[in-house]
Amino acid sequence: MKRTTVSALFILLCVHLLLVSPIVAKEKQSAAKKGATKAESQAKKSKKNAVVEETRLGKVVDIEIKGAKNVNPSIVLLSLTMKPGSELSEALIDENMKRVFNIGYFTQDIGVDVLSVKDGKKVTFKVVENPVIKSIKIKGNTLVDESKILKAMQNKAGQVFNSALVSSDVQSVQKIFDEAGYTINNVYNVQFDGEVLTLFVQENIIESVKVVGNDKTREYVILRELKFKTGEVYDDKKITKSLQKIQNLGYFSEIRPRCEPGTAPGKVDFIIEVKEQKTGTITIGGGYSSANGFVGIFEIAQKNWRGKGQTLNARLEFGGTRTYEFGFVEPWFRNKRLSLGGNVYNTRTTQKFYQPNKPVTDYTESRKGFNLSLGKPFSEIVEGSLTFRDENVSLTDANDIQNVLNQNYIREGHYQTLSAYLGRDTRDNVFNPRRGTFNAVNVDSTGGFLVGPDAFTKYRLTLRKYQAVNSRGVVAGRITGGTINLSKGTLPLYEEYGVGGVYTIRGYEWREFIGKKMLVGNLEYRHKMHKNFEGYLFFDFGDAWGSDSLTSTNAASDYKIKKGYGVGFNFITPIGPIRIDYGKGEDRTGKAYFSMDRMF
Repeated sequence: MKRTTVSALFILLCVHLLLVSPIVAKEKQSAAKKGATKAESQAKKSKKNAVVEETRLGKVVDIEIKGAKNVNPSIVLLSLTMKPGSELSEALIDENMKRVFNIGYFTQDIGVDVLSVKDGKKVTFKVVENPVIKSIKIKGNTLVDESKILKAMQNKAGQVFNSALVSSDVQSVQKIFDEAGYTINNVYNVQFDGEVLTLFVQENIIESVKVVGNDKTREYVILRELKFKTGEVYDDKKITKSLQKIQNLGYFSEIRPRCEPGTAPGKVDFIIEVKEQKTGTITIGGGYSSANGFVGIFEIAQKNWRGKGQTLNARLEFGGTRTYEFGFVEPWFRNKRLSLGGNVYNTRTTQKFYQPNKPVTDYTESRKGFNLSLGKPFSEIVEGSLTFRDENVSLTDANDIQNVLNQNYIREGHYQTLSAYLGRDTRDNVFNPRRGTFNAVNVDSTGGFLVGPDAFTKYRLTLRKYQAVNSRGVVAGRITGGTINLSKGTLPLYEEYGVGGVYTIRGYEWREFIGKKMLVGNLEYRHKMHKNFEGYLFFDFGDAWGSDSLTSTNAASDYKIKKGYGVGFNFITPIGPIRIDYGKGEDRTGKAYFSMDRMF
């Protein structure tokens, strides 16, 4: 019995060791793991609290700036994002230290002290000011008034040097150069040695000028139009004027300027690349002129003869107008800026004489002679010329007009005339202006030492204005006025001013109104619809009055303004511009006009 009990106890002990002990060990391991996890969590929580305590240093109650002797501390305070009441942190301190430095008045030696005071923290920014500028020097500048540059800069002598303003100062100086026309000049370096602030300017010199693409045109024909010379500083205004003058020659369809590096820094080669267009024309055609009916045309013209820029033309017109004309112009006589030209001509034109409430009288006016002109530019935009004209004037088919007018007003004869011209031209393009003005004075005089049965002087003033309103639209205006002073004899009918028709007031007949005085105004809005096609709206007004010829017939010749308005189209063709207008006068139906040139 005792042996059996011992055996049973032994068996229970084995079962306990095999089953119960592993479970207890596992529970102990689980408990240990849970304890470790709890300890780790508590450690992380403690660490997080430590970070919060480290970054959140308390509330800011006061801010002080130390070391700002010449700089007003309020400038620094205004730049800070830290304000009284802000929650102080290391990140906030770092951000505001950067802000203080970026003001530009201080060195990088910026310190911060945080002091615990009642209700929070007092933050003190300790700064070291940059030196005071004793003087400012501009080196390399020979073109722009230095006082203008110094005035534009924000850094001033006698003030603390501000490194943050250097960039804007350079931009301000560059803007002065650009506005003066020196667009490729630049400030390439800025130095401050603690006393003197120095700006280094590079003025680019044009070392050479080269022309590319001129297969026909002689190079000197292009170069003589330039307003600058090699060895001069690049001047954008002179460059622009030069390119405009080359464009106005009419020899090139495209002009592409560019600069290439020269033999050394500060030197550039200026390249003018051109694309030549046809300058010679042979025109065979015809059309209907509102002034002279059907007109046939044959013309040979070359405006760049032999590539020397000379103009040569021969023209024949027949029909309502008969013209034989031969002309030549040398724009640079003897290599000087003197133009010399001449024409030989023989014209016959059908004219009409209008009297109030009477039938129109036709007559034919013939002129045969020549003229010689000498022109000279006085500046970039002002030029003048003198022209001598010698011609014989005769009237054919004049029986009807002789029955209407006294012989003195339709007499024939040999006349010599001396004409003076002075013009001022600021148009951007003489062929298709979009901006600028053209003003001119003309004086034609006969009599005195000049051959002619009568003596009179004709004065004429022309004012034009062009203004682009958008990329396609242009408003163009013109006012023309004239008067004639008769000092001997009588003034022939054909020498009086004529108003009306395609060149003055559209909506009326050619030379419908005549007189010794004249005033005409024209206003157009032009809109380019295509490269070679534009449409426009127009309004014309004016009159001619004080006619001796009309007065001799007991007809009134008082001033009474006439008005016309309408629409027109201008076409650019190989034979030149073709203009079609439809105008309506005040007291009549509309009238169509055809011509082969611009109005103005």
